[in-house]
Amino acid sequence: MIYRHQLEQLYEAATGRGAADMALFKPSRGNILTPQRRLNIYADGYHERLKAAVAADYPALAAFMGAEAFDALVAAYVEATPSRHWDLNLYPIGLPDLVSPGPAKDLATLEAAIVAVFWAADSAPLTTADLSGIDDEAFAQMGFKLRTASHLLSFEAAPNAYLTAHRAGGPAMMGAGPEHLLIVRHDHEVHRHDLEPLEYDVLTRLSQGQSLTDAIATEAAAERLPHWLGRWLTHGFFNKS
Repeated sequence: MIYRHQLEQLYEAATGRGAADMALFKPSRGNILTPQRRLNIYADGYHERLKAAVAADYPALAAFMGAEAFDALVAAYVEATPSRHWDLNLYPIGLPDLVSPGPAKDLATLEAAIVAVFWAADSAPLTTADLSGIDDEAFAQMGFKLRTASHLLSFEAAPNAYLTAHRAGGPAMMGAGPEHLLIVRHDHEVHRHDLEPLEYDVLTRLSQGQSLTDAIATEAAAERLPHWLGRWLTHGFFNKS
């Protein structure tokens, strides 16, 4: 219990949640560093590690905002967001909540979704083979559930085009939208699929539990369905079960 108390005291002090009992710290060799200075090494290192974890997941946002503004955003996020998990994989995904509405928020939301999809639980994809033998009436009443590791997004700006240009190493400019996307992990890679507005609407309806018949609400959507369905199954948009 004494050791546990010591660890709790160190954690509370290093994360800025409380004051440490300096009596718990033994003198350093030669008393070169005071107990408070030694504690500050832990605290500074802890916060710098959190900042590095956040910055690593938003390279395009950093380029778009500029180093000074981005560093200030990351510092504010770390200050406002204690880490509550045993690893840092998902710690950075709340950053868009601190960004004002606009192109920067769209870009932050896109990069956060990529991180979330990368770490989400896996699920087997639905394939054309799984649909063999199903008659037209049963097919029309089927529900199609999006993959566990997927996320539908809609933006007023064009953050995906910006991200693509940034990753290619060329000049990146934030253009006008809208953009509609499905982010999905398939075959162990995260893919970003541009969607037609009508296609986005149908996938949104399916994700809400509507049957295929109910989701295909217009003649235009029905005409596009054969093209969409082939792409959806080829690229693993849906869960097998």
